[in-house]
Amino acid sequence: MLTPADAEARERLELLRVLGIEEFPTGATDMPIR
Repeated sequence: MLTPADAEARERLELLRVLGIEEFPTGATDMPIR
């Protein structure tokens, strides 16, 4: 099993884990019409 070398690496991996499950809107349909 691989583990992060230090606290900074551990925090970055945790952030990636959280962002990896987020869905971000894309495309012109998500933009408000001016």
